[in-house]
Amino acid sequence: KQHVEYGLEILGAHKELSYEVRQMVAQHHERLSGRGYPNALTGKSISVEGRILAVAEVYDAMTSKRTYKRPEKPEVVLKYLSKSVNEFDCTIVARLKELI
Repeated sequence: KQHVEYGLEILGAHKELSYEVRQMVAQHHERLSGRGYPNALTGKSISVEGRILAVAEVYDAMTSKRTYKRPEKPEVVLKYLSKSVNEFDCTIVARLKELI
């Protein structure tokens, strides 16, 4: 769970990056339900950039081969994201479905 903090420390060395980029990194593990981290933000208090990155990261993590698991098919991941309406922004998930 500390990788959010580490990412922000790395970004701190790059002053040219915008506030929105820093906010996106800071919020990419927040969930609409408030069960995310590091600040347990809820709903629209999570930036749209953070909500987009959250969906993108889950999609990437689940469809990528890892040493400890096989990749899931895109359809399986989209079904998981669609069922997780309390965690992920359904508008963003719907847009991902259109793109895939």
